[in-house]
Amino acid sequence: MGSHVNLILYASVCTKSFHTISEYLNGDKDLPRIALKCLRMLPPHHSRFSHTSNRRIFACILTEQFLFCTIADEGLKRSQVMAFLEQVQQEFMSYIKAAGLFGDQRKLERISLNSKFKPVFRRLANPYIGMPQKEKDRIAEEAEKNQPHANGESDLEAGTACSTYYDNYDNSASIGADGSSGSGSRSPSRPLIGHSNSTKYKQKKHKEETSNASEKLEDVKSRGFERLDIERDPNDPQTQRFGSSKSFRGQQTAQRLWRRSVIIVLSLDFLVCLVLFIIWLGICRGFKCLQ
Repeated sequence: MGSHVNLILYASVCTKSFHTISEYLNGDKDLPRIALKCLRMLPPHHSRFSHTSNRRIFACILTEQFLFCTIADEGLKRSQVMAFLEQVQQEFMSYIKAAGLFGDQRKLERISLNSKFKPVFRRLANPYIGMPQKEKDRIAEEAEKNQPHANGESDLEAGTACSTYYDNYDNSASIGADGSSGSGSRSPSRPLIGHSNSTKYKQKKHKEETSNASEKLEDVKSRGFERLDIERDPNDPQTQRFGSSKSFRGQQTAQRLWRRSVIIVLSLDFLVCLVLFIIWLGICRGFKCLQ
């Protein structure tokens, strides 16, 4: 198992102008600088914010006067990190109210409560102990690497046991067939298994049925699916419906062809009449022939 450590790496209370009133450090010395950089890049109009990167969680609670932020290991859940910040907020607000500093923003911008509030940080952070995310990832990777090896050993042992099992069964069956085992008594080396209800028998039967089905399918494919042309019974209602629908579609096709032919003939007649009418107008120079 991996070592369990405190997963709260850094915490602080700042003013809106990023003046640090008090802070708690349990990790790298560079964490205060990283936290300040994150605070300066916070998106506007947020009361809470969290971001996870490089197995670390940066979380922040924003109020009208103060910024409560923390950096924790990803081994903690985000809800746990936010719960820790809420406890810090409650303790800090109670402290400055008791000290008469609530509302005195100018004084808070100048003073540092690091020595007085650091024990509160330490007390609130102590319960958050666990395994770091880096350690969890390392254990998971080792387990994943060992998984194929373990599976191979178990498969080998299972195969050896099955081979021994069937060898003993075949030997006992041959002894019983020769009659040398006594007056029909069961051989001690013969396993006590069921007949048609045994799992091995069912698996063997299923494999045989699958093999037979595959052979039949290949045979049908090789003969061009000739067996799939099943003759239909003319008295079958489904066959009758199929035939009636087929004849109905044939009638519709014939009607469309007839309509098309009629339209073509009428169009040609109209064109001929139109040409003759134009020729007549040209000869008579209009409608003078009618006068």
